[in-house]
Amino acid sequence: MHLATTRLTLQPLTATQLAFYIQDNQQLEQQLQLLPGSRQVPERLKKKIAETIIPAVTKAGEPFLFHTFWIVIDTASKTIVADICFKGPPDSNGEVEIGYGTYPAYQGRELMTEAVGGLVRWAFTQKNIRAVLAATDPGNTASQKVLQRNHFRISHQTSDDMYWRLERKDLISIRQATEEDAHLLSAIAAASFIESHGHSAPAADIEAYVAEKYNPAVLQQELQDPHNIYHLLYFQDQPAGYSKIIFNAPYPGSPDQNISKLERLYLLKAFYNLQLGAALFEFNVNLMKENKQAGAWLYVWKDNQRAVQFYQQAGFVITGSHDFKISETHSNPNHRMLLRFR
Repeated sequence: MHLATTRLTLQPLTATQLAFYIQDNQQLEQQLQLLPGSRQVPERLKKKIAETIIPAVTKAGEPFLFHTFWIVIDTASKTIVADICFKGPPDSNGEVEIGYGTYPAYQGRELMTEAVGGLVRWAFTQKNIRAVLAATDPGNTASQKVLQRNHFRISHQTSDDMYWRLERKDLISIRQATEEDAHLLSAIAAASFIESHGHSAPAADIEAYVAEKYNPAVLQQELQDPHNIYHLLYFQDQPAGYSKIIFNAPYPGSPDQNISKLERLYLLKAFYNLQLGAALFEFNVNLMKENKQAGAWLYVWKDNQRAVQFYQQAGFVITGSHDFKISETHSNPNHRMLLRFR
């Protein structure tokens, strides 16, 4: 198991690899087929790894990834440039603390900013983690900048330490899309549709559908229409998904006229399992309620069980069916689902 970021690979060490790590004689690099670097292990750290960390990693039933060291590898040069770790598994409040350090020869390149971002992103895919914590020396401005760039906030401070906290919501931002976002929206819409529906029809049909529905010119026209309300979702400052709703758009036979159509809610696959879909959905529901909507309805492909289950858990019920036209020769069977606000 490893994590990959733009420039780095984060590799958790097994008990055997930890033993190589503290020998400090390049055996770890040889075992992982890496090039020798400037890694040096202080004696106090060797002692802690040997006496505390290795036993915890080897202990049956312990969450290995939360006890071990993760080495940070510069993927291009195949050298170890830093270390990062969790300081134990999440506590009963769903909080986990991290520690980190960049080797002197590699400082000043914002490598640790990237590494912390990668580890935090993985942490928030774990269902039992709700906050990531860290502590820094008040005089260590470089370490503080690493946390600030990753949206950590100071929770409290003493004369000896500054304590930082990050929750998933701190990494999420949602804004309404404008005409200037047509090209960005096109890229997200096309990619997310292909990832979720690309196998639902022949490739040529999917390609033609995406070209027709999600090209920038079409989306720019839609964005010019005030009835189409698009929002873009960001996670860690990266575009992750989007939504489209239309107020007062009842389906034939709808029990209410002031009901919204949730026409699109998509995430890029790289951002699955971060509870972002729930965040974007909740944002739209609140927006609908603010605009005096009685509920929401949508179409969802019957074979997209991930989406069907998501909407059912949110309170939607199936009220009908619909053939979603992909091409002149292919349609996907959809549920029509309804959520009435209380």
